[in-house]
Amino acid sequence: MKTKLPGIAVVAAACLVLPASRLLAQPPPDGPPKGLSGSASLGLSLTRGNSDTLNLSAAIDSLYDPKTKNVMKWTALYLRGTQNDVLSVDRASAMFRDERMLNGRMFAFGQFDVLHDTFKAIDYLYAPAAGVGYKVVDSMRSQLAVDAGVGGVVEKDTGADSRASGAITLSEKLVHQLTETTTLKQSAASLLKTNDFGDRLFTFQFGVAAKINARFQLSIDVLDTFKSRPLDAATKRNDVALLTSIVAKY
Repeated sequence: MKTKLPGIAVVAAACLVLPASRLLAQPPPDGPPKGLSGSASLGLSLTRGNSDTLNLSAAIDSLYDPKTKNVMKWTALYLRGTQNDVLSVDRASAMFRDERMLNGRMFAFGQFDVLHDTFKAIDYLYAPAAGVGYKVVDSMRSQLAVDAGVGGVVEKDTGADSRASGAITLSEKLVHQLTETTTLKQSAASLLKTNDFGDRLFTFQFGVAAKINARFQLSIDVLDTFKSRPLDAATKRNDVALLTSIVAKY
């Protein structure tokens, strides 16, 4: 199945390549570039025999914090898999977010999300939003933040015309340092269309990262994507992916 992917491939590729290229182009530093930190990961699994499978995952999670009230974040994730040379997974997503602190715990944000998911028949989904959030926990060991926003969504499903609607977003993110070498990660996000609250998109991610050395980690994540109203009855609402990857911190 081939689908057109206007803009999403460029956004996702830029999110994945630009920070990584900056990292690889410079000599090993004593620390991360000033204000820039994050991680890039790559996962690969392969089986041969009675069943031939190939699964690839690539992700970027970056933050630019010049130690002012403004913080910029961008993430991208690409999943692709084949089974017996037949495409079984094809998903790309990217997000840019700008946060500005209002006081010690509360912040305002603007963000832009894009998504392509072949097997949910989503050619593309664009979702700009703005809102406010609150840092429930903000310590050296644990960070927990929740937020809510309003915006819009434009979705183009395979074989259908694009549709636009207002949208409400809800999300939360937890990072907890279990030990000096082990980090727990969990996040959840909801996108609700205001012209039909029965049409919703949920994503949930849970993972554990174990430090290999000062630069690299081994990460195991579970990604659950749920769309309440897929294009047709033959499309399942829920997709779960298990990702094992090597993460490079910068």
